[in-house]
Amino acid sequence: MLDGLALSPVQVDALKESNSAATARTPVGEDQLYGARDYLFAGAGQNDEAALYGSVSVLLSNAAWQDSFATRASGAALLVREGIDPRGELPPGRLAGLRRNFVQDAAVPADYGARLAALAVAQYPLLGPERGERRVRELLAADDAGMWRMIDEDTDAYLEVKIPRFFPLDAILCVEISEADRSEFVERAGARAALLLPLRPLGGCRGSL
Repeated sequence: MLDGLALSPVQVDALKESNSAATARTPVGEDQLYGARDYLFAGAGQNDEAALYGSVSVLLSNAAWQDSFATRASGAALLVREGIDPRGELPPGRLAGLRRNFVQDAAVPADYGARLAALAVAQYPLLGPERGERRVRELLAADDAGMWRMIDEDTDAYLEVKIPRFFPLDAILCVEISEADRSEFVERAGARAALLLPLRPLGGCRGSL
């Protein structure tokens, strides 16, 4: 964070005149594929983000999401499917083709809901005729929150969202963080940075949804 902005890993490295690529969770190959280290990652759809991204939940406004894009799987997963180790440099001559394959799976924010719904609908027949039809009837009768909760329970409809570069801190509507994580955050970032964010205990962001 700097002057009211949330920065990407690449920007943080530039400010610190350092290079965290060797220790970063984003593999070198994925960064070469689309500049992954210049993005922040979020989950849309299935609610197992804690296992994917950690225990701190950040609720963002549309201002942070508006220039994002999403794919069904990560760039690293695409490279693995192509027989490439994402931890290493991409093979010479394959970058253009790999990028074409990656872009074919991409969706823009206006299409996230439709893409998630299509992923879910495609999986309901796998539940079996009786259970699938019953759950679809329940979905149609549910409110929005109940519908997405059932989709989460029944399917693995999920998109990995890539949020580019930086966004204003006022786009962060709420942060759910445990007391232990909060203490660590304050220790690392400083009390001033902590005051800039709407930090709430676990479950405390529900009123912001």
